[in-house]
Amino acid sequence: MTELVKRNDLQPRPEQVRKLIEEHAESFEQPDQLVRWYYGDPARLAEVEALVMEDNVVEWALGKMKVDDEPTDFDELMGTKKGELSMFIKHAAGRGDAKSRTAWGSSRW
Repeated sequence: MTELVKRNDLQPRPEQVRKLIEEHAESFEQPDQLVRWYYGDPARLAEVEALVMEDNVVEWALGKMKVDDEPTDFDELMGTKKGELSMFIKHAAGRGDAKSRTAWGSSRW
């Protein structure tokens, strides 16, 4: 990722870091204290810089992608055949034996 950031100039810019810190600080009673707290420790500031860099990489990647919307049936999306689950439910409910009750009581459902 370091090479991608360097090659595409995705390093966090000071104004981006400042903006993110100030947005976060808005919800605090004394926002200026939080801003000073971040800038008072290089490790804390580096955490915010890393977040900004990740945002820059995501924005860059999204700009390179081509997305085509395609209507998809839920069962197709989930990889199940239409009606497959409902047939299992009917079959298990109709059996009423311990095996089907155990399946319904398991944490997998």
